[in-house]
Amino acid sequence: MGISWSLAPGFDNPSVIEAVVSVAANLKGVELKVKDIAEATLFLASDESSMYFSGHNLAVDGGFTVVPTTWIGSLMFSLLLLRGLEGKVAIITGAASGIGEAAAKLFVENGAFVVVADIQEELGLKVVASIAGPDVDRVIYKKCDVTVEKQVEETVAFAIEKYGTLDIMYSNAGIMGSWGSFLDMDMEEGFDRTMAVNLRGPASCIKHAA
Repeated sequence: MGISWSLAPGFDNPSVIEAVVSVAANLKGVELKVKDIAEATLFLASDESSMYFSGHNLAVDGGFTVVPTTWIGSLMFSLLLLRGLEGKVAIITGAASGIGEAAAKLFVENGAFVVVADIQEELGLKVVASIAGPDVDRVIYKKCDVTVEKQVEETVAFAIEKYGTLDIMYSNAGIMGSWGSFLDMDMEEGFDRTMAVNLRGPASCIKHAA
């Protein structure tokens, strides 16, 4: 399964991500947190999502689900996810911060093996160290710039060589680009870079994980 999240800027500040996603979601009275988005991704990556989605190497772009709010519902939801991700292997791009970091932690907590793929090596290694625990092979870092197809291909090969398979490709890496006037946009650093990360990146991830 491939999961592509177009609203996933690699900001270190979770409050910025939450504000952007909440506005984009346009749900009256609902404020989405980074963990909510990560939990939605966790559900989409689990076997239980097959009740709602079907198809080979499904690509989900910007979708989310509502997690039950009662303690019984939350418990059942957690048990379903635990069964769904146990032993699965996932690559999460942009996992050194923000939504990707939160997703990596949740995936590992629910039994998955995770490759933290990110261009931010120092932060990526810190994320791995913070969630690996006694099982050092449960999560590993691989430097990857999603705008470079060869690096994406090598990251997929790395995961398969390390774990023997690849079940989930979560294309989370993304940037927001310029916040200024369109008339003042730097077409190379503003437009081209944003398109390379947000469009070319997911396309390369889906291509090589398929």
